[in-house]
Formats: sequence, C-alpha cells, structure tokens
Amino acid sequence: QVDYCSTFDWLNAFKRMKSFLLCIIGAILSCPFVLVVDAKEDYKSSSSLMVDDSSSVALTRDNFEKVTLDKTVFVKFFAPWCSHCAELQPEWEQLAVEFQNHHVTLVASVDCSAHPPRTLCEQDFNIQGLPTLLYGDASQGGVYLHEYRGDKSYRALSAFTNEHLTRPMCSPANVNACDPEMKTRMETILQLDKSQLEQAIQEAEHEIQQAEVVFQEKFQNMQTRYDQVAADHAAKEARIKANMKMIQAVIQTKTNDL
Repeated sequence: QVDYCSTFDWLNAFKRMKSFLLCIIGAILSCPFVLVVDAKEDYKSSSSLMVDDSSSVALTRDNFEKVTLDKTVFVKFFAPWCSHCAELQPEWEQLAVEFQNHHVTLVASVDCSAHPPRTLCEQDFNIQGLPTLLYGDASQGGVYLHEYRGDKSYRALSAFTNEHLTRPMCSPANVNACDPEMKTRMETILQLDKSQLEQAIQEAEHEIQQAEVVFQEKFQNMQTRYDQVAADHAAKEARIKANMKMIQAVIQTKTNDL
C-alpha cells in the first residue's frame, strides 16, 4: 500500500499551484500568457511540467500556412508552464505518433510561450485558455477551425480523429468535401456578393436577438410559475406542520390526564 504522506512531492505541488495562479492572473489581466522569470525557472527545474512534443509538428506564424496546406489538422495550443498541458502531453504524443506522416491528417502543436508562436496564439486565434485544441480545415488562416471540447484521453482523441479528421473537411474553400445538402447551401451562399453576405449576417444577428427575447420571456414565465408553486408548497407545508403541532399538543394533554 502506498504511503501518500511520505511520497507526496510538496515542492512540485507548490510549483503547480504557482503556475495555476499565474494562469489566473493572466485571465484577470485579459492576457492568458503571463510569464515571469521565476515561472520559467520553475519550468526548467521541474521535470513533471516538461512538455516535449517530439512527434507533433511545431507550428509558428511563419510556417502555419505552408505546413497545413491541404491538411485536416488537429492543433494543440499549449505552454510549458501549464500543468494541464503537461497532463495532456503524453496523450497528445501518442496521437501524433499514430498519425505521423498521414497523407491528410496533421497533428500539430503551438507553443504559446515562445515569441513568434505567441503572436499566433494571441492575435491570430485569440486563445483564451490552455490547453486549447482546434481542428478542421486550416486554410484562410484557420478561420474554419473548430474547438474540440471532448475527452482528452488518447483513446478519445484517436477515435475522434479517425472518425472526423482523416479526410478533407467541408468548408467554403473546399466545397467538394461537403455532403450534397451542405454543398448546395454552401454554393448558394458563395454566389452572394459582399453586400448580400453582410445583409445575411445582419438578418442572422437579428434572429439571434429575437430568439433571446423569446427565451427570456419564457424563462421569466417559468420563474413566475416556479415562485408560485414554491409559495403554494411552503403554505401547504406550514398548514400541515401547524396541524401536526396541534395533534401533538392534544396527545400530550391526554397523556398528562392519565
């Protein structure tokens, strides 16, 4: 049986907490990549936070377009000092090995603490938390990429990649990869000029606003109904308790008379 008290690495736990607090500070300052000298030194001296994606293709702002050309990508945005990134690293490494040299699928990583890729993280993709996983068609600067929010175990990542990312993905830049229904919709939209597209966006935003209004109205009605039901329940419970108290008093009176 393991003696957790004697084997627990308190120094490493402190360093992980320090990294976590740095992430919180970054979020408060609206800059998720707060790095100070002490944090970098802690990273270098702590093997448990070491992130080394030897099989994952390293992407930067300079090589992003060239490396991802004609690929369906799965990209991890990380930082070496991020403890959650360190936990994901071995799972991601297995995934990278599985799809290494795949003719369609590219498993890649972006180190958001390095200077050139940091711009890629902050400015190009507006990464707000680490690690962040994006997947899909990386053309047009990655505007068609989606965020992966599923389980991050190797088994889940592999299943997702094999099911969705081993073929070209549907996008305005790759209409032929779309199913017939989506291809028809996409081709219809592609025929619109800029002013028509902007009008369509405005109409969609209006629909969202109207849907929000309807939701708020229904939610308020539900809240009102809930308040009424809660009040009725409380009143009924109070009446029952009052009746119980009266019965208990009668029982006590009869007991005293004996």
